[in-house]
Amino acid sequence: MEPVSTHQLALTRLWYLIGEWEGTGKGPDFRFRASAQYAWALGDHFIAGQLTLSDLPSGETRAAEHVYYYHDQGLGCLVGDVFSLDGMTEHALGHADARGRMVLTSDRLGCVPRGSTVCRLRRTVWTMAASQWAFAVEKDCGQGFVPYLEGQMRHRG
Repeated sequence: MEPVSTHQLALTRLWYLIGEWEGTGKGPDFRFRASAQYAWALGDHFIAGQLTLSDLPSGETRAAEHVYYYHDQGLGCLVGDVFSLDGMTEHALGHADARGRMVLTSDRLGCVPRGSTVCRLRRTVWTMAASQWAFAVEKDCGQGFVPYLEGQMRHRG
């Protein structure tokens, strides 16, 4: 039997993300309905996902993003490359603990929309129970991290 590599272990701790999801949450001035899909990609070297947040009750899309999670052996950490509907890109670094709680913090932001004051983001994802997970996004506009978005997801179907 081959030993499990750090790369494989880092990503398998995020097993609970794989699948199709729906949920609800809140932002600074709105409540949202969320939908998400995550799948293993490119020989299981990546987890590819997309998340869409729609305003309650209007149904209007408030945010959407595509993400690739992977383990960078050179850096020895998990990486998230996020591409948002508003054009912003994010490169974030972090870790997942033995229970699968992943925390990623922006290493750099690109294409930040004009007028935005965000300097960094911190994303946390954790498993809650069978077929449920939650997420929180905090933003830093130069004064330290403050809560921005939080939601809970359940398996669709």
